Amino acid sequence: MHAQAVRTHGTLTSATGTGRVGFIDAEDIAAVAAHALADSPLPGHDLVLTGPEALTYDDIATTLTELTGRPVRHHPVTRDQLRDHLATAMPTEFATLLANLDHDLAHGAGSHLTDTVERVTGHPPLNFRTHAERWWHDNRPRRGREHLFPPCSGPPLTATLLTPAVTPRRTAEERPAATPFPSRSSGIWSG
Repeated sequence: MHAQAVRTHGTLTSATGTGRVGFIDAEDIAAVAAHALADSPLPGHDLVLTGPEALTYDDIATTLTELTGRPVRHHPVTRDQLRDHLATAMPTEFATLLANLDHDLAHGAGSHLTDTVERVTGHPPLNFRTHAERWWHDNRPRRGREHLFPPCSGPPLTATLLTPAVTPRRTAEERPAATPFPSRSSGIWSG
């Protein structure tokens, strides 16, 4: 959801405000799941998973700017603005759910950190900076791979978001097909 906007406009748009999130790497989630399923007995309680630090979207933008050398900024919007923007690319009900999650994060729902990953797997969770550094090392633009980070062009996301005429609502037939969940190597970060 954020990767394309970062690549083309240098913008992370969210309704999280200054709320903090314990971003966790998908491979840490998979490692905990593997241990939970393979170990006996199964845990008799929920395993709440988080990364090692609670970051704001401003923190994420700063890290991406430092690593890529390209300006990335967090553009905070309201829950309703985010819902309306997302609804141009997905069912309104799902857009509403995602916007409500951002709203909850803005009010502290994601700031709690746990030690579950390390307790279950024996290794600490990967922090966002390390994940981003690894991804950037493997995927930074090089000859023949410029498409990964094209020069910023077109209208900024803020114009697209705040100008409904620029982003007409698409019908189900016009929406892109769903894609499978990406792995760490695809550069998508779970949060």
